[in-house]
Amino acid sequence: MPERSDKDYERKRLLDAIREEHERAAQKAASRAYAKRIVALFNARAAKNAATGRGHAFFPTVTCCVVAELPVVETQCPGCGWITHTDLRTKDYHPLATISTLIFKVSCTRCSPNPPLARIREVIPKSPDYNQVGKTWGMWRGKS
Repeated sequence: MPERSDKDYERKRLLDAIREEHERAAQKAASRAYAKRIVALFNARAAKNAATGRGHAFFPTVTCCVVAELPVVETQCPGCGWITHTDLRTKDYHPLATISTLIFKVSCTRCSPNPPLARIREVIPKSPDYNQVGKTWGMWRGKS
């Protein structure tokens, strides 16, 4: 039986590495598609619930929003109607925490001392205010 040369081993190792890279890319694409479906479902239900005045049935996780490439959460104060945008990539939350953990951090400071809890309106790819980077972006009066 002939022995394999180093070139054969090197070629096999290279082919295995390429195959693994393709498998990882396919898994990443599948997880991104799944995360986009989850966030799209949340946004559709959030819009429906805003019209009917009902609460949210579920919230996506921080990781799900970031993987879906929709890392900005739009919230609104029910008291005064101000809207904020928060980038999840800049906040220090557990990756498996739901985006509802933001509610206490982004509740309105204008309605102090007893502000109502903010409502999450939707999850979007980027904030409309493109000049501000990496923070809870500017507040403005929204439609109630």
